[in-house]
Amino acid sequence: MEISGEKYGWSFRIKDKKRVIIYLLPQDRFFRVSLVFGQKATDMVLNSTIADNIKTELKNARAYAEGRGIRIDVKDKSSLKDIEELIKIKLAN
Repeated sequence: MEISGEKYGWSFRIKDKKRVIIYLLPQDRFFRVSLVFGQKATDMVLNSTIADNIKTELKNARAYAEGRGIRIDVKDKSSLKDIEELIKIKLAN
């Protein structure tokens, strides 16, 4: 667990060696998932069966040196399959 300070609360990040795979951030009655994708992984996401709203957010995300970041609000189980697929793509790149 990573303590981010009183102003921000806490977050949990899952790492693979030196890189962060996924950030989990608690919100009021839900949590937010945050992921960053390099160009190769971004292309894989855009060509996958992941929900169109996630693809649109990724496509419209600003590109930084480390990649494009997206955030997904998880309020029920409906997005878990897509998040699992995003993690697989992230791990493959």
